[in-house]
Amino acid sequence: MSDSNTAESVVTLSSKAEYENSINLSQHMPQAKTISEMVLDAFQSTRESDQIRELRAAIRQAHDRFDDDTAYELMGELKQLKDAEAADIAALEDLSSKFPISRILSSFKDDPAFQEIVYGLALKVLNQTHQAISNPASGKSKAARAKKEAEVFTISKDGMSVT
Repeated sequence: MSDSNTAESVVTLSSKAEYENSINLSQHMPQAKTISEMVLDAFQSTRESDQIRELRAAIRQAHDRFDDDTAYELMGELKQLKDAEAADIAALEDLSSKFPISRILSSFKDDPAFQEIVYGLALKVLNQTHQAISNPASGKSKAARAKKEAEVFTISKDGMSVT
């Protein structure tokens, strides 16, 4: 018979919390940390649409040309686009409250834009992993110690020697 006061409680961390705990441990190779950070960076960069990035670049160019009228017009377009994307995000949050994420993602598996994100991420992981494995010294690892030549001793007795 088990006593509930002495039973071990199991704490299950989310993948995000486990990742954050793991990335701070020194047991992971620097290349592995670099690859995992690259994956997260790629994920975060897909949150902002290409249209928003293009508008931001156009606004910077207009500012560089001191074309305030164009910059102001582009900022208005940017606000409209961000408002539309915020509405899309709200609709997606509503959808995710009704269906599990695995089901939602499986419905996007044939969508070209979704495939571009997934395969682009997979390609980055592949390239970074290949680089880390093929050139492990390029990471931020500790400097390798120079290998010492093994000392060789010879023992001689009565004309016989053993090395």
